[in-house]
Amino acid sequence: MGVQKTIEKVTATMNADPEAAKPTVLVVEDELLLRMRAVDMVEDAGFNPLEAVNADDALALLESRSDIELLFTDIQMPGRMNGLKLAHAVHERWPSIKIILVSGQLTPGEEDRPANSRFFGKPLEVPEMIAELQDMIGQGALQIVPSATNAMSRDSAASQQSLTAENGSLRLLLEQAGIDAKVLLAQAGIDAKEREAADKLQKRSSKNYTIGSKTPWRPCAPLRPRACERRQASSTATRRLTIALRRLAMRTIC
Repeated sequence: MGVQKTIEKVTATMNADPEAAKPTVLVVEDELLLRMRAVDMVEDAGFNPLEAVNADDALALLESRSDIELLFTDIQMPGRMNGLKLAHAVHERWPSIKIILVSGQLTPGEEDRPANSRFFGKPLEVPEMIAELQDMIGQGALQIVPSATNAMSRDSAASQQSLTAENGSLRLLLEQAGIDAKVLLAQAGIDAKEREAADKLQKRSSKNYTIGSKTPWRPCAPLRPRACERRQASSTATRRLTIALRRLAMRTIC
């Protein structure tokens, strides 16, 4: 029950204040413009910035808050304590807080800095600093979404694949229509020859027909089933060719 109540309290706090869900970074810089630039980098990285102009203000904030996860401090600052001494003091009192030191004039060695701290010379590169902040304390609240160009590229690739598949289907249909057209033409020639043969047979049968016979004359029928089958095949080929030509015409219009 106690754990459940704690979870509910944390959830209620995060819902009430979205900034509470973000890790907090303490920025210590005495120059206003540089401090504003550092604050912008912290926000771009997805974190909640907290500002201080010197080491005394920074220590006061650290003593009054428990949500600070990283100290971002300049080394050269006025007052009784510079940024390097501040970093050592913070590391001794709050060892879990990560530390980034920056300077445009001094380059402290690794032995001069607190353990696991990082140093960067000025001017600072914004992409590099954002990557370092996210590497040290996580991705924060910033979510990288695919750019519009990437989305358009994916849509274009999908459209190209669909177009290729459609072209392939149309090509196969046209090839089949071409085959059907050849069959249709060949069938037309066969039907013409059959009609000619039927006419000759009819003439011969007419000559051999006896006028006084009561049996009515009927045309010779053996060729009818084959002719009917060929006419059906011709009709199917014609339909296929018509469908192919219609699709090709619609494709041209679109």
